[in-house]
Amino acid sequence: MVLEEIAPSGNVLMAAACMAFACSKMERAKVFEEALKDLKQSEMKRLANFGWHQRDVRLPLPTLAQLEVSCHQIGMQDGENRYLCLEPASANCAPSDDFSKHYDRPVYVCAY
Repeated sequence: MVLEEIAPSGNVLMAAACMAFACSKMERAKVFEEALKDLKQSEMKRLANFGWHQRDVRLPLPTLAQLEVSCHQIGMQDGENRYLCLEPASANCAPSDDFSKHYDRPVYVCAY
């Protein structure tokens, strides 16, 4: 009888196991979220660095009037189209120093 009083019951052991499992899942989710955050920051940096040397010179650079109407493709990066926009057209847009200087106003490079 004394052993039963100090030994944890099956329910306590099951609760402890569930708690450890939940904590390990939460820790993995946290690591995954951090990795996604790092990947997003890396992609934003790549978009922001897309400039004169990366643009496709076969595509004419749009006029400011054309950009006021819509975004325009200016090249590709790693097989994905890159667009020049006056406003962020999606969550995958980053301000461009090169093109902002050219147009003398904030301009964004976007990936769709």
